[in-house]
This record gives sequence, C-alpha cells and structure tokens, in this order.
Amino acid sequence: NATREAGPVMGGRTVIAFVTDPDGYKIELIQRA
Repeated sequence: NATREAGPVMGGRTVIAFVTDPDGYKIELIQRA
C-alpha cells in the first residue's frame, strides 16, 4: 500500500516513495539519480 506515490524530492532529482508493509510498518524507498 503506497502512502506517498513515487515522485521527485523538492529541488532535486532523487525520487522517493513511502509504502506500508502487510504488518503495518512504514518503509521509505529512495532512488538516487
């Protein structure tokens, strides 16, 4: 379940997204450009 859709960080090219795993833990995914 995505709590924040993938998108660029303000003023940068890094893309982040937040997801919640089945146990309820929130995970931040980071893709550096």
